[in-house]
Amino acid sequence: MLKEKHLENFGVTRIERVGIDVRVTGYERTLVDVLDRPEFAGGWEEIWRSLEAVEFFDLDRVVEYTLLWTTPLLRLK
Repeated sequence: MLKEKHLENFGVTRIERVGIDVRVTGYERTLVDVLDRPEFAGGWEEIWRSLEAVEFFDLDRVVEYTLLWTTPLLRLK
């Protein structure tokens, strides 16, 4: 999906931790990803608790990332 479009680093920041370069997703990409696959984020209760700590989201960025997807955001199971 993002790899084919060469956009795999969309919403990713590199930070240095203990001398190691680490790639971290921003709030907006993380929000879209956890809404798509809540089982990888500890479930809905954990997502809700985590969202309470976020002061604001750049909604334009959320929409931009969501539109990059080639698969539906919500997968019916």
